[in-house]
This record gives sequence, C-alpha cells and structure tokens, in this order.
Amino acid sequence: PGGAAYLFDLVSGLFEEFKNCDPGRLTVTVERAALRKLASPSSAVVGSLPRGSDVQGVRMLAGWFEVSDSSGRTGWIRKEQAR
Repeated sequence: PGGAAYLFDLVSGLFEEFKNCDPGRLTVTVERAALRKLASPSSAVVGSLPRGSDVQGVRMLAGWFEVSDSSGRTGWIRKEQAR
C-alpha cells in the first residue's frame, strides 16, 4: 500500500505542475540550449537555441519547458536553461 500511495502522490504532483503552469515569454540563458522532440535528455535533438533567444513557453512538465520560437519551431528545453 505504501508504494501505491507514493506513486499516486508523485503523479498527482506532476499533473498539478503541468496543469497550472503557463510559462509565458522566456529567454534562453545558457550558451546553447538543445531543443528536443520530447521532455527527456535522451530524446532526439530537433534544433538549438542560442543564448538570448526569446521563446514562448507553452507548458512545463517535470523540469522541462515546451517552447515555440519565432519561426514556429517547437520542442522541449530544460527548465534551468531559460527564464
């Protein structure tokens, strides 16, 4: 029973983070942020964003931002790579 309750709390917390997050405008703060297809460090890189790039945050999930750049390209970057 303890394991099931832990998993439920974990998933519930991630859902609340996802549901309630509206990141808005973000700026890349690292030299180059890899833009990934999925919110995972092992996901395919679909592009990169140089420092200072302004992007629109779409949503946040477990330490990742889904973003869209000025050309309409979308992907995921690590939360600590932008503000």
